[in-house]
Amino acid sequence: MVYLLLFVTLLHLITLAMLFIATMEKSWWVWDGLQNSDLWYNCRFDNFTGTWLCASSKETDWLQAVQVLMVLSVVFSSVSFLVFLGQLFTMSKGGIFYFTGLCQVFAGLMAFSAALIYTLHIKEILQDSRELTAGHFGYCFILAWLTLLVVQVTCVTGVYVRDVGHQQADWVGIHERICQLLVPIRTATLDSLKQTGSIEMQIKKLELIEICRLVAQSKLSERKHREALPAAHFCLRCSIDVHGPSNVQLVPAYLLLAEANMGLGDLDLVTELLAQAEWAVLKSPDCGHAVHHQLQRSLGRLHMATGKLEAALFNFANDIYFASEEYGLDSTITCGGYFLMADVFAKQGKTTIARSMYSQVAHTWHCHLTKHFKTHLQNVPNVKMLLDTSYEKPQQVEVDEMLRTMLEFEQNYPKKDLSQVALVAHCLAMLWYLGGDSLKALQFGGTALEAVQLIPHHDLTEPIQDLLQLLCGQQTGPHPGSE
Repeated sequence: MVYLLLFVTLLHLITLAMLFIATMEKSWWVWDGLQNSDLWYNCRFDNFTGTWLCASSKETDWLQAVQVLMVLSVVFSSVSFLVFLGQLFTMSKGGIFYFTGLCQVFAGLMAFSAALIYTLHIKEILQDSRELTAGHFGYCFILAWLTLLVVQVTCVTGVYVRDVGHQQADWVGIHERICQLLVPIRTATLDSLKQTGSIEMQIKKLELIEICRLVAQSKLSERKHREALPAAHFCLRCSIDVHGPSNVQLVPAYLLLAEANMGLGDLDLVTELLAQAEWAVLKSPDCGHAVHHQLQRSLGRLHMATGKLEAALFNFANDIYFASEEYGLDSTITCGGYFLMADVFAKQGKTTIARSMYSQVAHTWHCHLTKHFKTHLQNVPNVKMLLDTSYEKPQQVEVDEMLRTMLEFEQNYPKKDLSQVALVAHCLAMLWYLGGDSLKALQFGGTALEAVQLIPHHDLTEPIQDLLQLLCGQQTGPHPGSE
């Protein structure tokens, strides 16, 4: 990819150089080795002084047209090159160089028109009594014609660069996982349908939907929004094949696409996708609470992105209601709605309410992680084997970001609550311990211990010290399997 971009950059420079030379140099028409004409001057070589003696060309309408067209071609080519350099650093991966290609096309058309006019009206432009057979076209005229070919190569190569980037993003995003499953589905014939059966085909499509959903969620949790797009698109496509259009089963795919495009900043498309998801839900009055909760959370995030904070609060309130109906009030899924609502209150400057809701989220996660931590210790016979990952990476990244936000908010608050700092830092220490990163667990465990030591007889003092002792023992002890 890098070499292709360097090649396109070189083509831009070659095009600009060719146009500049063709416009400014003095060899559009050559009478003999001692006399030639360009767009601006008629020049003759003086044997006595050994220099070129030049006089301005006689202005005609056709000559002025050629001059204007060649100057415009240089301008368009310069703009194209500068915009191309800017897009290299600002355009997202897989994008198309629309404006750059358009400027290159205009530059080529200007040069082509100039060369064509010069070819057809050479007699009127030169205004010379001699026969044209006594001279010939110069190299600048040839460069003007060749520029059209170079411009076409530049445009085609630019599109190819985009396609390569797009295919690479697709492959990294989803195609590597589903290529083998696609073969019997996309190449299905009448015989293969009889052999395989439509039921088995539907099962394969359902497997594809689940794979695409998991891959898209994983990429989104890692903030790789462009890589999540192919998986989300294919999830929607297979869902439509299996369930039909406007079915409530399409809502999860719509929400994945909406989140990916929100990360890319395309809020208009996000609004359209969520409107389709909302319409599918409205058409299904028996739709489950889980789908309602996911839709309301996505709508709330959209309204936060567009600055409609009151609407976002309404959506997050509905999100909490539906999530509590489906998963319970103490669920970590439900407390995700509390966290987002607290973010809105923080943006509104209502820090007291935001801190109260952050505290509720922190206590919910602390209870959940403590239970998971104790269960994990009981189920693993060898404590040193605890470095194996217990949390899926996407979930771990999402929870880590949420807990870090609450920790930074409390640490930056003028009257910070040391108990809250210790609680959240302890959550982060347990999270990274279960995730297999003992260094980060030690870092956050140290933060929790510093805060809790300033509070006499706090309940978390002993659990935090036990966790740190366990971590220090793993750091200094022998690795599993080494004797």
